[in-house]
Amino acid sequence: MGEISAAAGRHTFAPFRLIRQHFDELAVILTNSPPSVVARGDVPFPPDWIRIWNSAKIRLCTDGAANRLVGLCSDGHLKVPELVVGDFDSITAETQQYFSQFPTCELRQVADQDSTDLSKALSALMERTCKLSGILLLGGFHGRIDHVLGALHVLLLHIQQVPQVPLFAMDDENVLTVLPEVVPD
Repeated sequence: MGEISAAAGRHTFAPFRLIRQHFDELAVILTNSPPSVVARGDVPFPPDWIRIWNSAKIRLCTDGAANRLVGLCSDGHLKVPELVVGDFDSITAETQQYFSQFPTCELRQVADQDSTDLSKALSALMERTCKLSGILLLGGFHGRIDHVLGALHVLLLHIQQVPQVPLFAMDDENVLTVLPEVVPD
């Protein structure tokens, strides 16, 4: 998709081309970032995130992030996720009840305590057999350092396991990715 290309020994990295031009080929995973990263005044979700989320081919969120989506989905600002995944230690009973009413939304509890909710969501996404131009994580790089390091670890593992599908993490100020290894000609 032109995000990472090589020509005549030169490599070009253009992550925003993926985000701007290929919304409909993206999977989006909303993580449970601290509300201060997402909220600014009356805006509970950055406007760019709303456009990205609603245009994405597949929408997933971790169990804690689902709590923040209820209001935005119920008022029509955001589409309902196709999958809410995690160990369900953070999701409220009300949120589970709300999303369980949608036949297109799967609630998947994964009891594994040796992996993060983000890695559970990414694993669930990779089980699906659809063509993606990339994966975009919304949030996950602010707040508790153990969560930030866990998200970085997920990025590193992903590029090793599935280098053909670029993975980007985005908050309201930054975009982060791990570049695949480039083998010289």
